[in-house]
Amino acid sequence: MEENRQEDVITEDALDSGEKTEKLKKCLLILAIVLGVIFSVIAVLALITLSYDKIYSGISVNGTFVGGMSKQEAEQVLEEKYANVSDINLIVYCDDERIAFTGKDIAAKFDSQKAVETAYQTGRDGGFFEKIANGLRYRLMDNDIEVLAECDRLKVDSQISKLTKDIKKPVIQPEYVREGDKLLVKTGVSGRMVDEDQIRNDILKNLTYLKEEIILSQSEVISPEKIDVEEIRSMIKQKVQNAEYINDTGTFVDQIIGVDIKNVEEAKKIAESVDEEGMQFSIPLLITLPEVTTEQVLQQLFVDELSSFTTYFNVNEKERTENVTLSANFINDVILMPGQEFSYNTTVGERSVERGFKTAKVYSQGQVVDGLGGGICQTSSTLYNAVVKADLEVLERRNHSLPVSYVKLGTDATVVYGTTDFRFKNNQQYPIKITAKISGGSLTVKILGINTHPERTVEFRTETIAVLPYSVKEIVDENLTTGQRVVIQSGKKGYKVKSYRVTKENGEVVSEKLISTDTYSPVAEIAKVGPSI
Repeated sequence: MEENRQEDVITEDALDSGEKTEKLKKCLLILAIVLGVIFSVIAVLALITLSYDKIYSGISVNGTFVGGMSKQEAEQVLEEKYANVSDINLIVYCDDERIAFTGKDIAAKFDSQKAVETAYQTGRDGGFFEKIANGLRYRLMDNDIEVLAECDRLKVDSQISKLTKDIKKPVIQPEYVREGDKLLVKTGVSGRMVDEDQIRNDILKNLTYLKEEIILSQSEVISPEKIDVEEIRSMIKQKVQNAEYINDTGTFVDQIIGVDIKNVEEAKKIAESVDEEGMQFSIPLLITLPEVTTEQVLQQLFVDELSSFTTYFNVNEKERTENVTLSANFINDVILMPGQEFSYNTTVGERSVERGFKTAKVYSQGQVVDGLGGGICQTSSTLYNAVVKADLEVLERRNHSLPVSYVKLGTDATVVYGTTDFRFKNNQQYPIKITAKISGGSLTVKILGINTHPERTVEFRTETIAVLPYSVKEIVDENLTTGQRVVIQSGKKGYKVKSYRVTKENGEVVSEKLISTDTYSPVAEIAKVGPSI
């Protein structure tokens, strides 16, 4: 009996399991059918949407329906609508000013092709499902697209400028300037601003929607900043400082004159009492002078003449004399701290007519020609000699291509702005000062400082190691007689020179160092000769 009962139980369980399986199969079948329908619908929608080659039916451009049209149809509709956009009358008011013009005055137009392309592309961007969703949305729902009319920006701005030129005024902020022991303060002046961007946008809107509505604009008053005594004080206040030269670091500390408002509370009352724009008033200042001035410290630093060198020039050569004088003025009173470098080109600057330089004789490619700034190399050469005699470190120097008359061979320094410079460094323990003075037909350059080795002197010694002969060039001149010869350029020999820095102590030579080997090209003799027989 127990065995029969067990078999019955097994049979019932098997029946239940079979029913469940059948139910599951039915569910799966139904799900498959539903999914199939969904995918079929999606496929149909996708096919309809993606293959649709017209503007989606719910779209309009600036209020004009173009939905369901082909590009060509929509473009024709818009071209007809905007055919007379240039005839639109535009009237703009700003405050009490008025201006009137037409679309033609600003080259107004409407790009129908661009507008149609924008309408057609609406809803067609994005991924696969996004395109389908947008396609349905823009076909079932109305959607207006704004495409602004166009015009010449410069012509629009010209019209706006006519309207606002007497309205716009820049705001003038408060100003102040120190004058002795007083601070002169001037209150600001209000300005007026016009929102030109908004006017420009309103003009485009009228053109876009073919309206002739009056455009109204109002200027805005821009108030200047209020006088803030505390802020002014923070900007002008200076703590007094004595001038000083710190020997350990080679640092020069300049003097600072102490400045402060004498009575802050009183100054605030004065400022508050002035309520009119553009008014000037004064605030008393407290001025504190330094006990040790910059001039006093400099006098102590430049008590010794470290070197001096003089060259001479012909004052009758007016242009050249002016160039020598001008370049000397540029280097005069230049101060170099220990370790600081000097550049002649940087200090003298570009040689130009605007800066006062004249045209005079210069060397160029082995010839004497007219050039702007002729003569400034005499200043650089005079300085070079003073620099060597002061035992300063020369960083860059080049000799001329031809001999010069104002210094010995091997002791000149040519300069060409932008290519050839003369540079040196203050290798001394203390600051140095360059002075350059013109007196009659002479230029004297001095190096001033503190002489820590009064027993030492430095001199140039030059040695000519080769003489280079010049060539002779003869040109036949039919205007001369046979045997006649006229020299039009004298020949000059060339030289090869060695230059030495000779250091002496108490008159005895302690060192002699080669500092340059220079070559000066010969100058060819050029002569005209009569024809031969």
